[in-house]
Amino acid sequence: MDDEILQDFLVESEELIANLGQQIVDLEASPEDADLLNAVFRCFHTVKGGAGFLNLEPLVNLCHVAEELCNGLRSHKYALSADMVDALSAAVDQLQAQHAALAAGDAPAAADPALLERLRDLAGASAVSSAAPAASQIDLDNVPDDVDLDALLDQMHGVPASTPSPPAAEVVSPPAGESPSSVAPADSVPAAVASKASPPAKAVESSIRVDTVRLDAVMNLIGELVLARNQLKALGRGSQLGEEATRVSARIDRVTTELQGAVMKIRMQAIRKVFSRFPRIVRDLARSLGKQVSLELHGEDTELDKNLVEALADPLIHLVRNAVDHGIESPEQRRAVGKPEQGTVRLSAAQEGDDIVIRIIDDGAGMDPNRLRAKAVERGVLDQDEAARMDSADCFRIIFMAGFSTRDEVSDVSGRGVGMDVVKNRIDQLNGRIHIDSTLGEGSTMELRLPLTLAIMASLMVRAGQRIFSVPLSNVDDVLMFDPERYTRVDGRWVYRLDDDPVPVLLLGPWCGEYEDVPQRAHMVLLRSGSDRFGLVVDSVIGREEVVIKPLGPPLTDLVGFSGATVTGDGRVALILDPVGMLKSLRSGAIKC
Repeated sequence: MDDEILQDFLVESEELIANLGQQIVDLEASPEDADLLNAVFRCFHTVKGGAGFLNLEPLVNLCHVAEELCNGLRSHKYALSADMVDALSAAVDQLQAQHAALAAGDAPAAADPALLERLRDLAGASAVSSAAPAASQIDLDNVPDDVDLDALLDQMHGVPASTPSPPAAEVVSPPAGESPSSVAPADSVPAAVASKASPPAKAVESSIRVDTVRLDAVMNLIGELVLARNQLKALGRGSQLGEEATRVSARIDRVTTELQGAVMKIRMQAIRKVFSRFPRIVRDLARSLGKQVSLELHGEDTELDKNLVEALADPLIHLVRNAVDHGIESPEQRRAVGKPEQGTVRLSAAQEGDDIVIRIIDDGAGMDPNRLRAKAVERGVLDQDEAARMDSADCFRIIFMAGFSTRDEVSDVSGRGVGMDVVKNRIDQLNGRIHIDSTLGEGSTMELRLPLTLAIMASLMVRAGQRIFSVPLSNVDDVLMFDPERYTRVDGRWVYRLDDDPVPVLLLGPWCGEYEDVPQRAHMVLLRSGSDRFGLVVDSVIGREEVVIKPLGPPLTDLVGFSGATVTGDGRVALILDPVGMLKSLRSGAIKC
Protein backbone atom coordinates (compact mmCIF):
# COMPACT_ATOMS: atom_id res chain seq x y z
CA MET A 1 0.00 0.00 0.00
CA ASP A 2 1.35 3.43 -0.95
CA ASP A 3 2.19 5.22 2.32
CA GLU A 4 1.66 8.66 0.85
CA ILE A 5 -1.85 7.84 -0.39
CA LEU A 6 -2.65 6.13 2.92
CA GLN A 7 -1.55 9.26 4.82
CA ASP A 8 -3.75 11.40 2.55
CA PHE A 9 -6.66 9.12 3.32
CA LEU A 10 -5.97 9.21 7.08
CA VAL A 11 -5.73 12.99 7.21
CA GLU A 12 -8.89 13.59 5.20
CA SER A 13 -10.96 10.85 6.78
CA GLU A 14 -9.98 11.89 10.33
CA GLU A 15 -11.77 15.20 9.98
CA LEU A 16 -14.77 13.58 8.31
CA ILE A 17 -15.13 10.96 11.05
CA ALA A 18 -14.65 13.56 13.79
CA ASN A 19 -17.49 15.64 12.34
CA LEU A 20 -19.76 12.63 11.94
CA GLY A 21 -20.41 12.25 15.68
CA GLN A 22 -21.68 15.82 16.01
CA GLN A 23 -23.64 15.69 12.76
CA ILE A 24 -25.50 12.57 13.89
CA VAL A 25 -26.45 14.20 17.20
CA ASP A 26 -27.53 17.36 15.35
CA LEU A 27 -29.61 15.19 13.02
CA GLU A 28 -31.50 13.73 15.97
CA ALA A 29 -32.47 17.27 16.98
CA SER A 30 -33.39 18.18 13.37
CA PRO A 31 -34.50 14.97 11.65
CA GLU A 32 -36.15 16.93 8.82
CA ASP A 33 -32.91 18.66 7.86
CA ALA A 34 -32.23 17.09 4.45
CA ASP A 35 -28.89 18.89 4.07
CA LEU A 36 -27.65 17.47 7.36
CA LEU A 37 -28.82 13.98 6.47
CA ASN A 38 -27.07 14.24 3.11
CA ALA A 39 -23.92 15.41 4.89
CA VAL A 40 -23.96 12.33 7.17
CA PHE A 41 -24.55 10.10 4.15
CA ARG A 42 -21.72 11.78 2.24
CA CYS A 43 -19.28 11.28 5.11
CA PHE A 44 -19.90 7.54 5.26
CA HIS A 45 -19.87 7.36 1.47
CA THR A 46 -16.65 9.33 1.12
CA VAL A 47 -14.80 7.30 3.75
CA LYS A 48 -16.06 4.14 2.11
CA GLY A 49 -14.82 5.33 -1.28
CA GLY A 50 -11.33 6.10 0.01
CA ALA A 51 -11.19 2.87 2.02
CA GLY A 52 -12.33 0.88 -0.99
CA PHE A 53 -9.61 2.44 -3.09
CA LEU A 54 -7.06 1.20 -0.55
CA ASN A 55 -8.70 -2.20 -0.14
CA LEU A 56 -9.53 -1.57 3.52
CA GLU A 57 -12.40 -4.02 3.64
CA PRO A 58 -13.35 -3.63 7.36
CA LEU A 59 -13.93 0.11 6.89
CA VAL A 60 -15.76 -0.43 3.62
CA ASN A 61 -18.16 -2.97 5.13
CA LEU A 62 -18.97 -0.79 8.14
CA CYS A 63 -19.48 2.39 6.10
CA HIS A 64 -21.58 0.52 3.60
CA VAL A 65 -24.24 -0.67 6.07
CA ALA A 66 -24.29 2.75 7.79
CA GLU A 67 -24.67 4.35 4.38
CA GLU A 68 -27.57 2.01 3.57
CA LEU A 69 -29.36 3.10 6.75
CA CYS A 70 -28.85 6.76 5.84
CA ASN A 71 -30.03 6.12 2.31
CA GLY A 72 -33.30 4.66 3.61
CA LEU A 73 -33.79 7.83 5.65
CA ARG A 74 -33.09 9.97 2.60
CA SER A 75 -35.69 8.11 0.57
CA HIS A 76 -38.21 8.36 3.47
CA LYS A 77 -38.53 4.59 3.87
CA TYR A 78 -38.54 5.14 7.60
CA ALA A 79 -38.14 7.93 10.13
CA LEU A 80 -35.09 8.55 12.25
CA SER A 81 -35.33 6.96 15.70
CA ALA A 82 -33.20 7.12 18.84
CA ASP A 83 -32.12 3.51 18.19
CA MET A 84 -30.85 4.52 14.74
CA VAL A 85 -28.89 7.41 16.27
CA ASP A 86 -27.41 4.97 18.81
CA ALA A 87 -26.44 2.53 16.05
CA LEU A 88 -24.95 5.19 13.78
CA SER A 89 -23.02 6.63 16.73
CA ALA A 90 -21.70 3.15 17.55
CA ALA A 91 -20.63 2.84 13.92
CA VAL A 92 -18.68 6.10 14.25
CA ASP A 93 -16.99 4.72 17.38
CA GLN A 94 -15.88 1.61 15.52
CA LEU A 95 -14.81 3.66 12.54
CA GLN A 96 -12.64 5.78 14.84
CA ALA A 97 -11.08 2.63 16.34
CA GLN A 98 -10.32 1.28 12.86
CA HIS A 99 -8.89 4.66 11.85
CA ALA A 100 -6.69 4.73 14.97
CA ALA A 101 -5.38 1.25 14.19
CA LEU A 102 -4.51 2.32 10.65
CA ALA A 103 -2.76 5.44 11.92
CA ALA A 104 -0.72 3.25 14.28
CA GLY A 105 0.36 1.07 11.38
CA ASP A 106 -1.87 -1.87 12.31
CA ALA A 107 -4.49 -3.62 10.24
CA PRO A 108 -7.99 -2.42 11.20
CA ALA A 109 -10.17 -5.03 12.89
CA ALA A 110 -13.49 -6.02 11.39
CA ALA A 111 -16.51 -4.23 12.81
CA ASP A 112 -18.58 -6.00 15.44
CA PRO A 113 -20.92 -8.39 13.51
CA ALA A 114 -23.71 -7.60 15.98
CA LEU A 115 -23.45 -3.91 15.11
CA LEU A 116 -23.47 -4.64 11.37
CA GLU A 117 -26.55 -6.82 11.82
CA ARG A 118 -28.23 -4.16 13.94
CA LEU A 119 -27.63 -1.52 11.26
CA ARG A 120 -29.00 -3.84 8.58
CA ASP A 121 -32.07 -4.65 10.67
CA LEU A 122 -32.76 -0.98 11.26
CA ALA A 123 -32.40 -0.32 7.56
CA GLY A 124 -34.81 -3.19 6.86
CA ALA A 125 -32.25 -4.58 4.51
CA SER A 126 -30.97 -7.68 6.20
CA ALA A 127 -30.65 -9.26 2.78
CA VAL A 128 -28.25 -6.60 1.67
CA SER A 129 -24.81 -7.97 1.19
CA SER A 130 -22.21 -6.65 3.55
CA ALA A 131 -19.79 -6.49 0.69
CA ALA A 132 -19.28 -3.06 -0.80
CA PRO A 133 -19.84 -2.45 -4.47
CA ALA A 134 -16.98 -3.83 -6.46
CA ALA A 135 -16.56 -0.52 -8.23
CA SER A 136 -15.22 1.07 -5.05
CA GLN A 137 -12.47 -1.51 -4.65
CA ILE A 138 -9.40 -1.01 -6.78
CA ASP A 139 -6.21 -3.00 -6.72
CA LEU A 140 -3.63 -0.27 -6.30
CA ASP A 141 -0.91 -2.44 -7.77
CA ASN A 142 -2.84 -2.71 -11.05
CA VAL A 143 -3.56 0.96 -11.54
CA PRO A 144 -1.94 2.06 -14.82
CA ASP A 145 1.12 4.26 -14.48
CA ASP A 146 -0.39 7.10 -16.46
CA VAL A 147 -3.35 7.52 -14.10
CA ASP A 148 -3.27 10.63 -11.91
CA LEU A 149 -3.62 8.96 -8.51
CA ASP A 150 -4.23 12.24 -6.70
CA ALA A 151 -7.08 13.07 -9.04
CA LEU A 152 -8.42 9.55 -8.71
CA LEU A 153 -8.31 9.67 -4.93
CA ASP A 154 -9.90 13.12 -4.88
CA GLN A 155 -12.70 11.82 -7.02
CA MET A 156 -13.17 8.76 -4.79
CA HIS A 157 -13.53 11.09 -1.84
CA GLY A 158 -16.63 12.62 -3.39
CA VAL A 159 -17.49 15.93 -4.89
CA PRO A 160 -17.19 19.13 -2.84
CA ALA A 161 -20.33 19.97 -0.88
CA SER A 162 -20.58 23.31 -2.64
CA THR A 163 -20.80 21.64 -6.04
CA PRO A 164 -24.43 20.98 -6.93
CA SER A 165 -24.75 17.38 -8.02
CA PRO A 166 -27.12 14.50 -7.42
CA PRO A 167 -26.37 12.37 -4.31
CA ALA A 168 -23.85 9.69 -5.10
CA ALA A 169 -26.14 6.77 -4.32
CA GLU A 170 -29.09 8.07 -6.29
CA VAL A 171 -29.59 6.52 -9.70
CA VAL A 172 -31.28 8.77 -12.22
CA SER A 173 -33.17 7.05 -15.00
CA PRO A 174 -32.09 8.27 -18.42
CA PRO A 175 -34.69 9.89 -20.63
CA ALA A 176 -35.91 7.82 -23.49
CA GLY A 177 -33.42 7.73 -26.35
CA GLU A 178 -30.55 8.95 -24.26
CA SER A 179 -27.58 6.74 -23.70
CA PRO A 180 -26.96 5.50 -20.12
CA SER A 181 -23.42 6.85 -20.20
CA SER A 182 -24.74 10.39 -20.17
CA VAL A 183 -26.17 9.92 -16.66
CA ALA A 184 -23.36 7.94 -15.07
CA PRO A 185 -22.79 8.74 -11.38
CA ALA A 186 -20.38 11.58 -10.89
CA ASP A 187 -18.17 9.63 -8.48
CA SER A 188 -17.63 6.59 -10.62
CA VAL A 189 -14.04 5.55 -11.30
CA PRO A 190 -14.33 5.79 -15.11
CA ALA A 191 -15.39 9.39 -14.68
CA ALA A 192 -12.35 10.03 -12.55
CA VAL A 193 -10.04 8.48 -15.12
CA ALA A 194 -11.82 10.35 -17.89
CA SER A 195 -11.14 13.58 -16.06
CA LYS A 196 -7.47 13.00 -16.91
CA ALA A 197 -8.20 13.77 -20.53
CA SER A 198 -9.87 17.09 -19.79
CA PRO A 199 -8.79 18.17 -16.34
CA PRO A 200 -11.00 20.73 -14.64
CA ALA A 201 -9.47 24.01 -13.67
CA LYS A 202 -7.93 23.62 -10.21
CA ALA A 203 -8.13 26.32 -7.60
CA VAL A 204 -4.76 27.72 -6.55
CA GLU A 205 -3.67 26.02 -3.34
CA SER A 206 -3.53 28.55 -0.54
CA SER A 207 -2.39 26.21 2.20
CA ILE A 208 -0.02 23.31 2.78
CA ARG A 209 0.20 20.58 5.41
CA VAL A 210 3.25 20.60 7.64
CA ASP A 211 4.39 17.75 9.83
CA THR A 212 3.95 18.67 13.51
CA VAL A 213 7.48 17.41 14.22
CA ARG A 214 8.83 20.09 11.88
CA LEU A 215 6.64 22.69 13.57
CA ASP A 216 7.99 21.67 16.98
CA ALA A 217 11.54 21.97 15.65
CA VAL A 218 10.82 25.50 14.38
CA MET A 219 9.28 26.39 17.75
CA ASN A 220 12.40 25.16 19.53
CA LEU A 221 14.57 27.32 17.28
CA ILE A 222 12.35 30.31 18.04
CA GLY A 223 12.85 29.53 21.72
CA GLU A 224 16.61 29.69 21.25
CA LEU A 225 16.20 32.99 19.41
CA VAL A 226 14.13 34.37 22.31
CA LEU A 227 16.89 33.37 24.72
CA ALA A 228 19.50 35.11 22.56
CA ARG A 229 17.22 38.15 22.36
CA ASN A 230 16.95 38.22 26.16
CA GLN A 231 20.74 38.07 26.47
CA LEU A 232 21.12 40.94 24.01
CA LYS A 233 18.59 43.02 25.95
CA ALA A 234 20.47 42.29 29.16
CA LEU A 235 23.67 43.60 27.55
CA GLY A 236 21.78 46.71 26.48
CA ARG A 237 20.52 47.32 30.04
CA GLY A 238 24.11 47.15 31.23
CA SER A 239 25.07 49.88 28.71
CA GLN A 240 27.65 47.54 27.23
CA LEU A 241 26.44 48.20 23.69
CA GLY A 242 27.19 51.19 21.53
CA GLU A 243 24.46 53.36 19.98
CA GLU A 244 24.43 51.47 16.69
CA ALA A 245 24.42 48.09 18.42
CA THR A 246 21.53 49.24 20.63
CA ARG A 247 19.49 50.08 17.52
CA VAL A 248 20.27 46.66 16.04
CA SER A 249 19.31 45.06 19.36
CA ALA A 250 15.98 46.87 19.35
CA ARG A 251 15.32 45.72 15.80
CA ILE A 252 16.18 42.11 16.63
CA ASP A 253 13.89 42.39 19.64
CA ARG A 254 10.99 43.54 17.46
CA VAL A 255 11.59 40.95 14.73
CA THR A 256 11.97 38.13 17.28
CA THR A 257 8.69 39.11 18.95
CA GLU A 258 6.89 39.17 15.60
CA LEU A 259 8.47 35.89 14.52
CA GLN A 260 7.53 34.28 17.82
CA GLY A 261 3.94 35.45 17.42
CA ALA A 262 3.79 34.22 13.82
CA VAL A 263 5.09 30.74 14.67
CA MET A 264 2.75 30.52 17.64
CA LYS A 265 -0.17 31.31 15.33
CA ILE A 266 0.90 28.48 13.01
CA ARG A 267 0.70 26.09 15.97
CA MET A 268 -2.74 27.39 16.94
CA GLN A 269 -5.75 25.16 16.51
CA ALA A 270 -9.40 25.99 17.02
CA ILE A 271 -10.81 24.47 20.18
CA ARG A 272 -13.60 23.18 17.96
CA LYS A 273 -11.56 19.98 17.65
CA VAL A 274 -12.24 19.27 21.34
CA PHE A 275 -15.71 20.80 21.52
CA SER A 276 -16.98 18.67 18.62
CA ARG A 277 -16.89 15.60 20.89
CA PHE A 278 -19.33 16.96 23.43
CA PRO A 279 -22.71 16.85 21.64
CA ARG A 280 -22.33 13.09 21.36
CA ILE A 281 -20.99 12.68 24.92
CA VAL A 282 -23.77 14.77 26.47
CA ARG A 283 -26.45 13.12 24.38
CA ASP A 284 -25.36 9.57 25.26
CA LEU A 285 -24.83 10.35 28.93
CA ALA A 286 -28.16 12.14 29.32
CA ARG A 287 -29.90 9.22 27.62
CA SER A 288 -28.25 6.68 29.91
CA LEU A 289 -29.18 8.73 33.01
CA GLY A 290 -32.75 9.38 31.88
CA LYS A 291 -32.18 13.15 31.79
CA GLN A 292 -32.96 15.80 29.23
CA VAL A 293 -29.95 18.00 28.55
CA SER A 294 -29.33 20.64 25.92
CA LEU A 295 -25.71 21.50 25.14
CA GLU A 296 -24.80 25.01 23.96
CA LEU A 297 -21.37 25.59 22.42
CA HIS A 298 -19.83 29.05 22.16
CA GLY A 299 -16.44 30.27 20.98
CA GLU A 300 -15.56 27.13 19.03
CA ASP A 301 -13.26 29.18 16.79
CA THR A 302 -11.09 30.26 19.73
CA GLU A 303 -7.53 29.19 19.01
CA LEU A 304 -4.86 27.90 21.36
CA ASP A 305 -1.63 25.97 21.13
CA LYS A 306 -2.07 22.53 19.58
CA ASN A 307 -0.44 20.86 22.60
CA LEU A 308 -2.99 22.52 24.86
CA VAL A 309 -5.86 21.39 22.64
CA GLU A 310 -4.73 17.80 23.01
CA ALA A 311 -4.00 18.11 26.74
CA LEU A 312 -7.37 19.72 27.51
CA ALA A 313 -9.52 16.98 26.05
CA ASP A 314 -9.62 14.62 29.05
CA PRO A 315 -10.11 17.27 31.78
CA LEU A 316 -12.92 18.91 29.81
CA ILE A 317 -14.65 15.60 29.19
CA HIS A 318 -14.58 14.89 32.92
CA LEU A 319 -15.95 18.33 33.81
CA VAL A 320 -18.77 18.17 31.25
CA ARG A 321 -19.72 14.64 32.32
CA ASN A 322 -19.79 15.85 35.93
CA ALA A 323 -22.04 18.77 34.98
CA VAL A 324 -24.54 16.37 33.39
CA ASP A 325 -24.29 13.68 36.06
CA HIS A 326 -24.03 15.76 39.26
CA GLY A 327 -25.36 19.13 38.10
CA ILE A 328 -28.44 18.61 35.99
CA GLU A 329 -31.43 17.18 37.86
CA SER A 330 -33.82 14.54 36.55
CA PRO A 331 -36.89 15.83 34.65
CA GLU A 332 -39.08 15.01 37.68
CA GLN A 333 -36.85 16.94 40.06
CA ARG A 334 -36.67 19.92 37.74
CA ARG A 335 -40.43 19.93 37.26
CA ALA A 336 -40.95 19.80 41.04
CA VAL A 337 -38.92 23.01 41.56
CA GLY A 338 -40.52 24.83 38.64
CA LYS A 339 -37.70 24.41 36.14
CA PRO A 340 -38.12 23.23 32.53
CA GLU A 341 -37.61 19.48 32.22
CA GLN A 342 -34.66 19.99 29.93
CA GLY A 343 -31.51 21.25 31.60
CA THR A 344 -28.79 23.23 29.84
CA VAL A 345 -25.02 22.85 29.85
CA ARG A 346 -23.16 25.74 28.25
CA LEU A 347 -19.57 25.25 27.12
CA SER A 348 -17.73 28.37 26.02
CA ALA A 349 -14.20 29.44 25.16
CA ALA A 350 -12.74 32.92 24.71
CA GLN A 351 -9.38 34.67 24.74
CA GLU A 352 -9.00 37.23 27.51
CA GLY A 353 -5.59 38.93 27.40
CA ASP A 354 -2.89 36.26 27.45
CA ASP A 355 -5.31 33.65 28.81
CA ILE A 356 -7.76 31.26 27.24
CA VAL A 357 -10.87 31.10 29.40
CA ILE A 358 -13.12 28.07 29.20
CA ARG A 359 -16.38 27.98 31.13
CA ILE A 360 -18.69 25.03 31.80
CA ILE A 361 -21.99 26.40 33.05
CA ASP A 362 -25.03 24.35 34.02
CA ASP A 363 -28.47 25.39 35.27
CA GLY A 364 -28.73 22.39 37.57
CA ALA A 365 -29.03 21.94 41.31
CA GLY A 366 -25.85 23.80 42.26
CA MET A 367 -23.58 22.79 45.13
CA ASP A 368 -24.46 22.94 48.82
CA PRO A 369 -21.33 24.06 50.78
CA ASN A 370 -22.72 22.63 54.04
CA ARG A 371 -23.25 19.21 52.44
CA LEU A 372 -19.74 19.26 50.97
CA ARG A 373 -18.34 20.23 54.37
CA ALA A 374 -20.23 17.41 56.11
CA LYS A 375 -19.22 14.83 53.51
CA ALA A 376 -15.57 15.84 53.78
CA VAL A 377 -15.67 15.28 57.55
CA GLU A 378 -17.62 12.03 57.16
CA ARG A 379 -15.06 10.66 54.70
CA GLY A 380 -12.12 11.75 56.82
CA VAL A 381 -10.81 14.18 54.19
CA LEU A 382 -11.02 17.08 56.69
CA ASP A 383 -11.32 17.32 60.45
CA GLN A 384 -14.28 19.08 62.07
CA ASP A 385 -12.41 22.28 63.00
CA GLU A 386 -10.79 22.66 59.59
CA ALA A 387 -14.12 22.18 57.85
CA ALA A 388 -15.84 24.71 60.14
CA ARG A 389 -13.28 27.40 59.20
CA MET A 390 -13.99 27.05 55.49
CA ASP A 391 -16.09 29.60 53.64
CA SER A 392 -18.33 28.66 50.71
CA ALA A 393 -15.61 29.13 48.07
CA ASP A 394 -13.26 26.85 50.00
CA CYS A 395 -16.03 24.25 50.38
CA PHE A 396 -16.54 24.11 46.62
CA ARG A 397 -12.88 23.22 46.20
CA ILE A 398 -13.33 20.17 48.41
CA ILE A 399 -14.43 18.32 45.28
CA PHE A 400 -10.81 18.51 44.06
CA MET A 401 -9.50 16.65 47.09
CA ALA A 402 -8.19 13.16 46.44
CA GLY A 403 -10.62 10.48 47.54
CA PHE A 404 -13.60 12.83 47.88
CA SER A 405 -17.02 12.06 46.40
CA THR A 406 -20.55 13.02 47.34
CA ARG A 407 -21.82 9.74 45.95
CA ASP A 408 -22.42 6.85 48.32
CA GLU A 409 -22.48 4.29 45.52
CA VAL A 410 -20.02 3.79 42.69
CA SER A 411 -21.59 4.06 39.25
CA ASP A 412 -20.29 3.76 35.71
CA VAL A 413 -20.37 7.53 35.36
CA SER A 414 -18.85 8.85 38.54
CA GLY A 415 -18.66 8.36 42.25
CA ARG A 416 -15.42 6.41 42.25
CA GLY A 417 -13.78 8.91 44.55
CA VAL A 418 -11.21 9.79 41.89
CA GLY A 419 -11.34 12.11 38.97
CA MET A 420 -11.72 15.76 39.96
CA ASP A 421 -8.38 15.73 41.78
CA VAL A 422 -6.82 14.36 38.61
CA VAL A 423 -8.52 17.12 36.61
CA LYS A 424 -7.11 19.80 38.89
CA ASN A 425 -3.63 18.30 38.76
CA ARG A 426 -3.79 18.27 34.98
CA ILE A 427 -4.87 21.91 34.84
CA ASP A 428 -2.09 22.80 37.29
CA GLN A 429 0.45 21.04 35.07
CA LEU A 430 -0.71 23.21 32.18
CA ASN A 431 -0.03 26.31 34.31
CA GLY A 432 -3.76 26.89 34.44
CA ARG A 433 -6.21 27.79 37.17
CA ILE A 434 -9.70 26.54 37.89
CA HIS A 435 -12.39 28.48 39.72
CA ILE A 436 -15.80 27.29 40.89
CA ASP A 437 -18.88 29.41 41.43
CA SER A 438 -22.15 27.81 42.41
CA THR A 439 -25.57 28.84 43.68
CA LEU A 440 -27.73 26.21 45.31
CA GLY A 441 -30.76 25.52 43.16
CA GLU A 442 -29.54 27.66 40.25
CA GLY A 443 -26.46 25.89 38.89
CA SER A 444 -22.66 25.94 38.81
CA THR A 445 -19.87 27.47 36.77
CA MET A 446 -16.41 25.96 36.30
CA GLU A 447 -13.95 28.48 34.91
CA LEU A 448 -10.59 27.38 33.52
CA ARG A 449 -7.86 29.90 32.73
CA LEU A 450 -4.93 28.65 30.67
CA PRO A 451 -1.93 30.23 28.95
CA LEU A 452 -1.99 30.50 25.15
CA THR A 453 1.06 28.27 24.83
CA LEU A 454 3.15 25.91 26.94
CA ALA A 455 6.49 26.58 25.28
CA ILE A 456 7.11 30.14 26.49
CA MET A 457 6.01 31.34 29.92
CA ALA A 458 5.63 34.72 31.58
CA SER A 459 7.83 34.50 34.64
CA LEU A 460 9.00 36.44 37.70
CA MET A 461 12.78 36.16 38.06
CA VAL A 462 14.01 36.07 41.67
CA ARG A 463 17.38 35.64 43.37
CA ALA A 464 18.37 33.59 46.40
CA GLY A 465 22.06 33.70 47.30
CA GLN A 466 24.02 33.41 44.07
CA ARG A 467 21.27 31.55 42.22
CA ILE A 468 18.48 32.86 40.00
CA PHE A 469 15.08 31.18 39.85
CA SER A 470 12.05 31.56 37.61
CA VAL A 471 8.56 31.62 39.18
CA PRO A 472 5.47 31.21 36.92
CA LEU A 473 3.75 34.59 36.92
CA SER A 474 0.34 32.89 36.79
CA ASN A 475 0.89 31.68 40.38
CA VAL A 476 2.12 35.00 41.79
CA ASP A 477 -0.43 36.80 43.95
CA ASP A 478 1.71 39.56 45.41
CA VAL A 479 5.24 40.61 46.29
CA LEU A 480 5.87 41.98 49.81
CA MET A 481 8.78 43.13 51.90
CA PHE A 482 9.66 40.32 54.31
CA ASP A 483 9.35 41.31 57.97
CA PRO A 484 11.28 38.83 60.18
CA GLU A 485 9.12 39.89 63.14
CA ARG A 486 6.11 38.27 61.50
CA TYR A 487 7.95 35.04 60.87
CA THR A 488 6.88 32.75 63.70
CA ARG A 489 6.21 29.15 64.60
CA VAL A 490 2.62 27.88 64.98
CA ASP A 491 1.76 24.26 65.77
CA GLY A 492 5.30 23.18 64.94
CA ARG A 493 5.31 24.88 61.52
CA TRP A 494 6.92 28.13 60.40
CA VAL A 495 4.39 30.64 59.11
CA TYR A 496 4.18 34.32 58.22
CA ARG A 497 1.45 36.38 59.88
CA LEU A 498 -0.25 38.11 56.98
CA ASP A 499 -3.22 40.24 58.11
CA ASP A 500 -3.66 37.88 61.08
CA ASP A 501 -3.80 34.97 58.63
CA PRO A 502 -0.89 32.53 59.13
CA VAL A 503 0.59 31.68 55.71
CA PRO A 504 3.08 28.80 55.34
CA VAL A 505 6.50 30.10 54.37
CA LEU A 506 9.49 28.60 52.58
CA LEU A 507 12.86 30.31 52.78
CA LEU A 508 14.29 29.71 49.30
CA GLY A 509 17.94 30.42 50.18
CA PRO A 510 18.24 27.92 53.08
CA TRP A 511 16.11 25.38 51.16
CA CYS A 512 18.53 25.48 48.21
CA GLY A 513 21.58 25.38 50.47
CA GLU A 514 22.72 28.91 49.64
CA TYR A 515 22.83 29.97 53.29
CA GLU A 516 21.28 28.95 56.62
CA ASP A 517 20.04 32.04 58.45
CA VAL A 518 16.71 33.81 58.16
CA PRO A 519 17.37 36.82 55.90
CA GLN A 520 16.85 40.22 57.52
CA ARG A 521 16.31 42.09 54.25
CA ALA A 522 14.33 40.08 51.78
CA HIS A 523 11.14 39.94 49.72
CA MET A 524 8.30 37.47 50.06
CA VAL A 525 6.58 36.33 46.86
CA LEU A 526 3.04 35.32 47.78
CA LEU A 527 2.14 32.32 45.61
CA ARG A 528 -1.29 30.81 45.04
CA SER A 529 -2.45 27.40 43.94
CA GLY A 530 -6.22 27.36 43.87
CA SER A 531 -7.40 28.77 47.18
CA ASP A 532 -4.14 27.82 48.94
CA ARG A 533 -1.34 30.33 49.47
CA PHE A 534 2.21 30.21 50.68
CA GLY A 535 5.05 32.67 50.92
CA LEU A 536 8.37 32.18 49.16
CA VAL A 537 11.10 34.28 50.78
CA VAL A 538 13.77 35.42 48.28
CA ASP A 539 16.72 37.77 48.54
CA SER A 540 15.54 40.02 45.72
CA VAL A 541 13.07 40.24 42.84
CA ILE A 542 14.75 40.82 39.49
CA GLY A 543 11.64 41.40 37.37
CA ARG A 544 9.28 39.99 34.79
CA GLU A 545 10.68 38.02 31.85
CA GLU A 546 9.42 35.68 29.18
CA VAL A 547 11.30 32.40 29.56
CA VAL A 548 11.63 29.44 27.26
CA ILE A 549 10.87 26.24 29.18
CA LYS A 550 13.48 23.50 28.85
CA PRO A 551 12.82 20.05 30.37
CA LEU A 552 15.09 18.80 33.12
CA GLY A 553 17.34 15.86 32.32
CA PRO A 554 16.64 12.34 33.64
CA PRO A 555 18.64 12.71 36.90
CA LEU A 556 16.57 15.81 37.81
CA THR A 557 13.18 14.80 36.43
CA ASP A 558 11.78 13.89 39.86
CA LEU A 559 13.29 16.86 41.68
CA VAL A 560 10.61 18.11 44.08
CA GLY A 561 9.54 21.72 43.54
CA PHE A 562 11.05 22.23 40.08
CA SER A 563 9.32 21.92 36.72
CA GLY A 564 12.10 22.77 34.27
CA ALA A 565 14.95 25.13 33.51
CA THR A 566 15.62 28.15 31.35
CA VAL A 567 18.51 30.37 30.28
CA THR A 568 18.55 33.90 31.66
CA GLY A 569 19.46 37.08 29.85
CA ASP A 570 23.05 36.88 31.12
CA GLY A 571 23.40 33.32 29.82
CA ARG A 572 23.03 31.55 33.16
CA VAL A 573 20.82 28.55 33.75
CA ALA A 574 17.86 29.20 36.07
CA LEU A 575 15.61 26.54 37.52
CA ILE A 576 11.86 27.03 37.08
CA LEU A 577 9.98 26.59 40.37
CA ASP A 578 6.79 24.55 40.55
CA PRO A 579 4.54 26.33 43.11
CA VAL A 580 1.86 23.62 42.95
CA GLY A 581 4.34 20.84 43.64
CA MET A 582 6.02 22.94 46.35
CA LEU A 583 2.72 23.49 48.15
CA LYS A 584 1.91 19.79 48.05
CA SER A 585 5.35 18.95 49.34
CA LEU A 586 4.98 21.53 52.12
CA ARG A 587 1.73 19.91 53.21
CA SER A 588 3.10 16.40 53.04
CA GLY A 589 6.26 17.37 54.89
CA ALA A 590 8.53 16.48 51.94
CA ILE A 591 9.68 20.12 52.07
CA LYS A 592 10.35 21.56 55.51
CA CYS A 593 9.49 25.21 56.18
